[in-house]
Amino acid sequence: MTKSQSGSPVQMSGTSKVKLHASRLVDRAILGMRSALHVGETMRSNGTEISLTPGHSLQVYQKSHPLYDRFLPYLAHHLQAPDVVVDVGANCGDTLAGMHAANPGLEFVAVEPDQQFFALLEQNSARLEASNAGLKAHLVQSLVGQNVAGATLVGSKGTKKAVVGASGGQTHQSRTLDEILETLGIASIRLLKSDVDGFDFDVINSAQKTLATSHPLVFFESQIDHDFQREGFAATLAMLETLSYGYWVLFDNFGSPVLRTADTAAAKQLIEYPWKKRHVTPWPTIYYCDVLAVTAADRPFVDAVVDAYERDAGDYRLAPLAQDG
Repeated sequence: MTKSQSGSPVQMSGTSKVKLHASRLVDRAILGMRSALHVGETMRSNGTEISLTPGHSLQVYQKSHPLYDRFLPYLAHHLQAPDVVVDVGANCGDTLAGMHAANPGLEFVAVEPDQQFFALLEQNSARLEASNAGLKAHLVQSLVGQNVAGATLVGSKGTKKAVVGASGGQTHQSRTLDEILETLGIASIRLLKSDVDGFDFDVINSAQKTLATSHPLVFFESQIDHDFQREGFAATLAMLETLSYGYWVLFDNFGSPVLRTADTAAAKQLIEYPWKKRHVTPWPTIYYCDVLAVTAADRPFVDAVVDAYERDAGDYRLAPLAQDG
């Protein structure tokens, strides 16, 4: 769907759909060639150039799905300086850059275990620190979790995930997030973001002291490929309930809000839906859900932010969501 100048929805024509599909194919072909030639990608955040790994598909994906990876910068805009935001699975610092551009007064803890990604995270953070709205960030190279040990990071292009027992590559021992924050002398945080491709439940479990004392907003990816991950996320939702988290906002993997509920069982069903769907067809409707876990005290604030996000996205007012300055 597109919109007319009056703001009313108009149906995209068949020709427009063909052109859009062709454009996506061309973009992906160019990205594939650049990756094969080991040419790094770049993006701009509030006037600062950010370096990405060869084949990093963020910008191509956002061209096809305009809301992809947009909510966190939007949420960051509504936080109050000097709130502390923890970014676990910071990758090259692209999401960090977006949140910093949206709210330069925030303080960040960015955690990334992979050597290649961490080197770019350091480089990009230095550029943001030198910008007019200097970045304040603590960078930590570590795998985060309670129970992951001897894991190898496996993947390519813009993402890697921990695989226990995989051969080759550097192995990592995990540290708890509570331990990392205690070492940094950070006693309170406002937002915990985790994106570690299927082990996010373990990241959250490793922060129970911080969750109990700070009750931050918790935003995490719920990718499920195996039974143990499905069981892990279910147990983590139950644990969060014991710490006064009882309101859930779920987004599809394209960045659109799907459900707001105080029913944890309903949230669990939607989190497990992509996993169940893959058992029926190799072409799932969505691939995973992003979840925002909220306490009752933060529910009015989060509802207001999500209302505004849906309104701006629905009205195609994407400037507040843009990361590329």
